[in-house]
Amino acid sequence: MTRSTLAEWVARERRLFAILGPFVLVSAVALAWMFFAQRDPAQYVATLDSLPLPPTWDVMSTKPRRGDLLFPTQAIRYYLVEADPGAAVEILKDAMKAAGFEIYTRVAPADWCDPHPLDSISVACATKVIDNCRENGPGGPISCNVQGFRRIENDPEHLERLYASLSPRGSTLDYGPGASPRYVSDPKLALVVITADLSYPRYFWSSPTPSPSN
Repeated sequence: MTRSTLAEWVARERRLFAILGPFVLVSAVALAWMFFAQRDPAQYVATLDSLPLPPTWDVMSTKPRRGDLLFPTQAIRYYLVEADPGAAVEILKDAMKAAGFEIYTRVAPADWCDPHPLDSISVACATKVIDNCRENGPGGPISCNVQGFRRIENDPEHLERLYASLSPRGSTLDYGPGASPRYVSDPKLALVVITADLSYPRYFWSSPTPSPSN
């Protein structure tokens, strides 16, 4: 490599670094912030503890998880409940509201009744609330899910969220740690899984509050 060729290569590398250097630096800082600024999952365990659920709801496992680059910080609790999901979801909604959470009301898209939503003639559709429960196939067992949110006084850009799924009686639960699964299933008991984590107002766009503009 001649001296002039080497000088050209060095100049080209310097220009490339000048262009990509700030981007790489900002990306590294952002990734570091995402990794180190995650919240302590203990606060989400405390949120789960605050739910006034019946003592007959048997807690099988609680899994706090500190966030990383792929998953958020959260706490997950598993219950086995001697009730059908349709009845248990009403108990759970009452417990969420008692703990200060607003129940998220899901609604169908505004054009849900329009058979041709892409044409130029718009059809006014009535608001359609999506039920918390559904059949697993015609005449099949019922599964339910429900979400709640509450505002964080010192952090208006975020909301604390509870998400719960309720599976039919006899569902199998893996409550073992890591690579050591331990399974439990009972034909008389339904499985309830509640997750506490952080979310954003825009996620709950169809509820009366927070409004879509937040």
